[in-house]
Amino acid sequence: MRFIADYTDDVLEKTLVYSVEDSSFDTLPQASVSDNVFYLNVDHFCLYVLDRQVVYLEAFYPLNKEWISDIDVPVSRRGNLRMEGTYTYDEHYSLTLDTVPAHINFKTGWVCLGDPNARNNAVEFINGCIAVVADYKIITLWFKIPVGLV
Repeated sequence: MRFIADYTDDVLEKTLVYSVEDSSFDTLPQASVSDNVFYLNVDHFCLYVLDRQVVYLEAFYPLNKEWISDIDVPVSRRGNLRMEGTYTYDEHYSLTLDTVPAHINFKTGWVCLGDPNARNNAVEFINGCIAVVADYKIITLWFKIPVGLV
């Protein structure tokens, strides 16, 4: 399985939201579930893939104030996060977050899961959600939360 940052203006209009009450990320508008959707587990997240394009993200992920950082989100371009290669239903893909902790910049509202120093090939595939892809792998996921939310 390979991930590709596909920079294009032809993107799905979706927005990532975070619920403090539920400690969860969700994408709006919600995805319609069909037999053609492939679910990819990425650590605590689930990516929905339709026609080899990531179209939706959801996760139960309580944010922790101990993750405070002054990290800056990488410069990104709008586009799609696409997959190539073979994969199986409900396959697991890991960002190895055991070795790279999460970071939150409460001043900007950006949450980083993965390597905060990975800066190249950043694609905003959902409003408020950026993936950094290197060597056909997701290196980092960035999520925008409202400033002062946590």
